[in-house]
Amino acid sequence: MSNVGEPTVSDYSPTVPDHDDRGWLFAAWRFVFITGNRLLIAAGMLGAVYGLLVGVDVFIGGVNQEQVAPLLYLFSALVGGNFTLITIILSISQLVISRQLGSPGELREQIEGTNAYREAIEETMNLEVAPVTPTEFLHMLHDSSAEIIDQAQEHLDTVDGERRDELIAHTERLDEQIDAVITSVSNPDVSVFGALAVTLSTNHGESIYQLRQLRAKHGDAYPEEVNEALDDLVVRLKQIDVARQYLKTVYVQQELAALSRHLLYVGVPAVVVSVFVLRTFAVGFDVFSPEMLFGVVPLAITVAIAPLAVLFAYVLRLASVAERTIAITPFTLAAPKEEATPADN
Repeated sequence: MSNVGEPTVSDYSPTVPDHDDRGWLFAAWRFVFITGNRLLIAAGMLGAVYGLLVGVDVFIGGVNQEQVAPLLYLFSALVGGNFTLITIILSISQLVISRQLGSPGELREQIEGTNAYREAIEETMNLEVAPVTPTEFLHMLHDSSAEIIDQAQEHLDTVDGERRDELIAHTERLDEQIDAVITSVSNPDVSVFGALAVTLSTNHGESIYQLRQLRAKHGDAYPEEVNEALDDLVVRLKQIDVARQYLKTVYVQQELAALSRHLLYVGVPAVVVSVFVLRTFAVGFDVFSPEMLFGVVPLAITVAIAPLAVLFAYVLRLASVAERTIAITPFTLAAPKEEATPADN
């Protein structure tokens, strides 16, 4: 698997089909936290702030000359805060770049480790060559898992009802998750984050634990073909989790690079506007009519806090992804928060 030269994940809305029917509240929450374009989320926040500020001016009253001192303090703080924020983001950008650099020995070890992982999968799946793009690779692993589940269910005729129903219940639930991922990554236009996003609600650590429990508890009652299929399925789920962690690594590097770039794009104009407004207000309000102040002050404040809105939108998704992928197989944490709406959290 290689870091494919795809568009940055935040430049476009990722192709992530929604397989959930829990209503508009969950869909809206998922859009804001996971699937939505980060720049669109930031723009929505800024639009809400601007509307709130205009509403305050309408119902409470606009800015007058007696209020020049608080505005000077406000814009002075915004200028200093934006300078600090831009400096921090430049440091983050340097950190991302430094992680992609290394000595020839370090790079060789990384390449050899990746090749060893691919070759192990090719050997267990009897493949000549595994796909090189992350989405095709993920599709291959999930498609193989679905085939193993079908093989296990085909040999359950001789198993008694309770043991058979228990195994079918576990495998069917897992099969539904696998089918959802296969459907999503089948789209040739899906991005790295699009492939990662559809796996965020899966918990393969829990699935592996349940399968191993069934194997230890009822293994003597299952045919040999079923036991072999369960063992193969456990191996495949571990391989999928490794692939998911790799996708997360690629995504985080892309997202941090995009965050650094977009914050510079937004931060520099925000500082310039804040300094211009600060300089103008320091002279006095005479250059602005009351009607102009009604629109200028809310607009200037909105532009000045734009870097904070961009940072919030990006960190919101980075934190959500990290929360859902923090545990590495065979360990598991609580069920992903994506299973609930914000009100349930």
